[in-house]
Amino acid sequence: MAELVKFEDRAPSAQTAVDVFRDRWACDLRPLLGVDGTGSNLLFTHDERPAISARALGLTDFAGLHILEIGPLEAAHTYRLEQMGAASVTCVEASAEAWLKCLVVKELLGLNRSKFLLGDAMGFLEAELRRFDVVFCSGVLYHMSDPIRLIRAIAGASDRCFVWTHVYHPDRHPVPFEASSVEREGVTFDYWTHRYGSKEALHWGGIDPTAAWLTKEDVLRAFSACGLSAVNFIEDQANHPNGPAIMFTASRP
Repeated sequence: MAELVKFEDRAPSAQTAVDVFRDRWACDLRPLLGVDGTGSNLLFTHDERPAISARALGLTDFAGLHILEIGPLEAAHTYRLEQMGAASVTCVEASAEAWLKCLVVKELLGLNRSKFLLGDAMGFLEAELRRFDVVFCSGVLYHMSDPIRLIRAIAGASDRCFVWTHVYHPDRHPVPFEASSVEREGVTFDYWTHRYGSKEALHWGGIDPTAAWLTKEDVLRAFSACGLSAVNFIEDQANHPNGPAIMFTASRP
């Protein structure tokens, strides 16, 4: 990580705030704040996953709902969830750098119904007694070393969730994987595990040295085995540049 800015001699502005992490952002904040030095991904302004998730759950918006967001990264989806009326968004982020970026965004965009917690989502889920109206889990599942443990925890936290995740396909995988079989919830699943490289540079992956991918079929079987068996399958992104991906909601019948 680049050396943290310790002092700033310019007058306070959105630019001075985002420059604390200049050229280390994933998302583009220029359309909202007129700043430079942020990333190229238009998640704040063009990503429709929050709206898609509401429709797939039979909702017009998230008005009055309490949402748990796992892995907010830079709070782009959080921003959209607040715009859609969420009563609260509790966000759990394991990356200290991403968490600090979320706090920058919270201040600059005035997110007043969102709370950002720094720590492991599994530790949070397995200790938290609150239940949430919806769990929003985008870009997280495929970073887990034991993804079905997370699926089980999501099912324990809510009766409804939205998931976007990469999945394993034998004919199209971006990194080398090693196969193993595990038994979870009385069912046997195949884990396709890869090892992360260095985390010294920009790293937006998981906290463990390895991550296990599931096939599309096994992802859906796992949610069903954990009690969220009413699946609304939204999209199969077989040609996603970073590997096949799927998007769906899963609910308790």
